[in-house]
Amino acid sequence: MGVVKGNQQKEGHNIFKLATVACLFVAMLFHLIAIASPNWASADLTRTDRAEHIGLWKFCTYPYGGGETCYDFVDIIYGDWLKAAQSFMIISLFTLPAALGLSLIVAFVSGLEDDMRLIGVQLAVIGITDSEKLTTHIDIVAITETWFNDITEGLFTLTCVCSFGDRFQEYFNNKEPLWKEEGNIGVLGWGFGLAVTDMFLTFIALGCGVAAII
Repeated sequence: MGVVKGNQQKEGHNIFKLATVACLFVAMLFHLIAIASPNWASADLTRTDRAEHIGLWKFCTYPYGGGETCYDFVDIIYGDWLKAAQSFMIISLFTLPAALGLSLIVAFVSGLEDDMRLIGVQLAVIGITDSEKLTTHIDIVAITETWFNDITEGLFTLTCVCSFGDRFQEYFNNKEPLWKEEGNIGVLGWGFGLAVTDMFLTFIALGCGVAAII
């Protein structure tokens, strides 16, 4: 009876480990698409006939006569809110591959403490240089590091979307005097939505990671 219960518990843990991998994989995919997308916000076409949309790195307009023209924000001095959003989105990107790599190790490799090659991989991925810090339960170390990366990525992405979502109207209000008079003519786009979804998936992965060892 105890063996059956133990096997069921192990299967439950494996499901949560796989869920962690799936959530982090989709989160990283959404993160990459969002960070490159110029569709974080756009002018509300129900209130203006001038189409324009922006992302973290560029803004795009549709001049009269047809065609989309995009310009980088690189040489344009803009508000600190945009710089903050750019910075936190980039920083959070560095934590996702590490979290995904660690979750893959935990989910698909058993008996880590008996394989020195896998320990070496973990040392490289986690960034630990002192082997004495590794306990006999290497998978617990990997899960803990995954939690750290999940929390870091989630908080940085949260800061990014809060900074952008709170201040993006400034771009449209300062772009045209008429838009400023009408007030808050911008609307959030699908790129922003992907970033928010990425953030929630990261926290869901964190929850699955916790459930995997309870």
